[in-house]
Amino acid sequence: MEANISNKSKAAIPLIEVNVSDTEVDPGLRKPINGISPNEKDKIRRTYYECGVRGNNETFVNKGYRNWKMPERLGDHIGKHNSIHSQCQKACEDLMNRKQHVDIAIVNQLDQLKHNYRIQLVAAIDCVKLLLVQGLAFRGHDVSETSRNRGNFLVVLKFLTSHSPDIKDVFKNAPENNKLTAPSIQKDITNACAVVTSNAISLELGDGVFSILVDKARDISNKE
Repeated sequence: MEANISNKSKAAIPLIEVNVSDTEVDPGLRKPINGISPNEKDKIRRTYYECGVRGNNETFVNKGYRNWKMPERLGDHIGKHNSIHSQCQKACEDLMNRKQHVDIAIVNQLDQLKHNYRIQLVAAIDCVKLLLVQGLAFRGHDVSETSRNRGNFLVVLKFLTSHSPDIKDVFKNAPENNKLTAPSIQKDITNACAVVTSNAISLELGDGVFSILVDKARDISNKE
């Protein structure tokens, strides 16, 4: 049963009649030899042999090309711009071009992302430092997009970006979850500034003696 099925499947394969005079020299454009009529196979092989181009590519791969008195055969082997030879040559050139490799493209993209993130972070830190030095509040009662006064931090940041096209472009193209304007980000930067300030004071005092003044006055509730 299996033999009969295989024989039927083989017989179902249509055979192609090939005109020997129109035989394609480019191996990538040739019709498969198994689909050619058995009566034409020997003629096709003989034609390839007479053209000086072997079907197994030994001339160019293993033995090397020696028929330099007929250099036009090289053109037949190379074929047109979309031939297999041209495609392989283009793939080889792309492989040798290190700048086009995927890992290099990823590294370059990561470097750009780090650069943009640093611009955002420095701008946010500058705004926090200004508000801390002036003793101003960071946020107002309404920080929504429609609010006329979104708080000192966002107002100062907007003023800073409006006077620096580079910073403005970075904040404009940053993802919505990476604007570095959330209250939690402001608190983290403030805490970092507090640590740096405390360390600077401790370093300046060293082992010296210092005193702390505590106000004993109570508040209006008489609880503190």
